[in-house]
This record gives sequence, structure tokens and C-alpha cells, in this order.
Amino acid sequence: MTTRIRITRGRSGNYDTLTFEVLSNKGAHMGTITWQGDSKFAWYGLTIATDCDLVNSHKLLSMYKLACYIKDRNENGKPIEIMGIMGGVECFYRNGMFIDITDNGKQVYDVMELGSKALQCRVVAANELMAFRIIDGMVKRKELKDVSYTIKEVGERLQFSPTNLTY
Repeated sequence: MTTRIRITRGRSGNYDTLTFEVLSNKGAHMGTITWQGDSKFAWYGLTIATDCDLVNSHKLLSMYKLACYIKDRNENGKPIEIMGIMGGVECFYRNGMFIDITDNGKQVYDVMELGSKALQCRVVAANELMAFRIIDGMVKRKELKDVSYTIKEVGERLQFSPTNLTY
């Protein structure tokens, strides 16, 4: 099981907070897993929540399955344990998309049709050759039209550091 998450740490009154924002494979918000913490008890008060409506009940079902999976396997409910149970892959929001920490050191490329300045999509690749291979795969899967494309680097190479989950 692999679960994409974005991690945020904060402070609310006298307590620290740690939130795992659970993301779908396409980067949509599915729900949250939150802890409260203080210097005496470290992380505690594990809460799992989701926002959904009757039209988008797949979010509710997905978060329910994840909550049951975690409940059946956890011993102490600490963030590091939960991250391991759900196969958490930390994601960062850069260049208008959620990018996995496993893409550290890669480059984001804008993909445009040759002769056009209209952005078709963005890809994350180690170099230009790999970016064009990704584009070729997208064309074969009919995710992009079968035309010639050009790419342009966006920003600097990705440099991520994992979030510290200890209190």
C-alpha cells in the first residue's frame, strides 16, 4: 500500500499540531490525519477526518478503508508508525502540482506543442531525454495529442527534505 501525503506542522494555542493531508493519485485532497502534541506527552490525539458530499462518496469510502487499515495494524498511533503502516510517500506542492519526495533531484518541465506557447501539461524527469520519453508514453496512452512537443525547464532542480515526524 502506498499513500501520498502532504505533511504540515503548526501550533494551535499551547499545542503543536501535525497533519497528514491524504492525497489521491491525481493530487486531490481526500482527508486528513491529525495529531496534537506537547512536551509532556509528545504526539497524541490521532484524528482521521474527511470532507465529502453524496456525489463524491468515493473520498469517504477511501478514507474509511484507510482508517480501518490503520486501526487494525497500529500499536501506539504515533506519526512514524502510521506513516509506515500506510506506506506514506511525502509530497510537496511545487509548480502547481504535488510532487513526491522520491522525485528529489529531478527537474520540472513545461510541455507545449511545437510552435505554441500554450501549456499542455508538466512532467517531472531526471533530464530532457527522460522528459521526452514520458511525453511519448502520454501520447501512446492518448493523454496528449500525437503532435511534436517542446519542453522548458521550470525553476531549479527539486530539492526536498523529509519532514521531521518526532516531537
